[in-house]
Amino acid sequence: KGNQVHGHKKKVTTIGSSDYGVSGQHHLSGSDSGRIFVIGDTGGSPRTILIPNVSSGWNATFVVTGAIQSAITISGSISKTVDPWAGAIIDLQDGTASEDWVITAGTGIVVGTGTEAGDQCTVEVMGSGNSSWIVSGQAAQ
Repeated sequence: KGNQVHGHKKKVTTIGSSDYGVSGQHHLSGSDSGRIFVIGDTGGSPRTILIPNVSSGWNATFVVTGAIQSAITISGSISKTVDPWAGAIIDLQDGTASEDWVITAGTGIVVGTGTEAGDQCTVEVMGSGNSSWIVSGQAAQ
């Protein structure tokens, strides 16, 4: 499950290329709630990070290490892919929604190739079933 660095209050996990496995997916668990996940280049192959089928209160922050060659999708587990995602990742240069982080109600968050080091988003699960997953964050541009 990636390399873990334990800080004072938050647990930080790096998700590297080898953590996606043959399927190109990295599955998070209920115990990953509250973690900061550092994500970076995946070597040119699209990858998916799957949030587990959890109830209200699960949350995690995703921070990009720099530009990536191929998109990373942050999505729900197989039973959660139809749930609505809501929110925005704000471009710090002009205050508009970032074009490099795309939030789609039926898919999740697509982290695009224009991201920069320090770009981040937080996902908060607001309930089980067809409840909203709230996304907030910031991008350098």
